[in-house]
Amino acid sequence: MSEIPKQKKGKWTEENMNAALKLLLENKMTQRQAAETFNVSKTTLGNQFRAIQAGKTVNLTPQMGKFKRTFCEELEKQLVSYVKDQDAMPFSKKEFLKFAYDLAKHLNLPHQFKKEKKTAGKQFYYDFIARHPDLSLRTPQSTSIQRMLGFSRHQVERFFNKYTELLAKYNFSASRIHNCD
Repeated sequence: MSEIPKQKKGKWTEENMNAALKLLLENKMTQRQAAETFNVSKTTLGNQFRAIQAGKTVNLTPQMGKFKRTFCEELEKQLVSYVKDQDAMPFSKKEFLKFAYDLAKHLNLPHQFKKEKKTAGKQFYYDFIARHPDLSLRTPQSTSIQRMLGFSRHQVERFFNKYTELLAKYNFSASRIHNCD
């Protein structure tokens, strides 16, 4: 059985495209020969060649599709940092999508979010979480009745007395303290 060849989308480099275009412009090679020699797509090479002949500026970096991300890497890092800092009142998925929409609108960024619902879409959420696997958004859970009963003044004072005693004894830094419920 014959093997299905993998797609060549986005596999070319800027240097290869430049070299192929240079030889095409100098009429030293045909479009097909240049595409095969420099391992670039014949169609893409033809499109770039026609754009140069028409006097248009061309982007010689490979792009996969028309999709453009809403937030740049730096903004995404800041967004992740902000979400992680909200540990006292964490975001639910719905709140996060609303916040992402509001942020894009506030910064006047071009986006494809749902304007009628004023929220980012599910696909944005799944892509964002895939790019940042260390981030997890979940709906905050309320405290159970049994735990609430344990929150007496006496219990809390006893806990914090032990806590301050251990902090003084072992000199823990904040990064070494974890919640293990």
